[in-house]
Amino acid sequence: MNQESKSVLSNNNLRRMHGWARAIYPDDWQDRCAVVAEYLSQQDEDTFALLIKKNWPDVFAITEKEWPEAFAGWKPTERSSN
Repeated sequence: MNQESKSVLSNNNLRRMHGWARAIYPDDWQDRCAVVAEYLSQQDEDTFALLIKKNWPDVFAITEKEWPEAFAGWKPTERSSN
């Protein structure tokens, strides 16, 4: 079955997520953002709305907790030293 995604990040939210992730995960921010965007796209509208109201560190942490296999190659606390 091909299910259409109901929840999509706005361009503004996408830019904010990219900016935050680029500062925190400079080496692999694009891959991490892709995983988080995919995770968010699979949530129902209510869950998506609740998640998008949180700050990006929380959204990434929730995604890492819910989809540990997607982040298996990265350390959960891998952060920039800046």
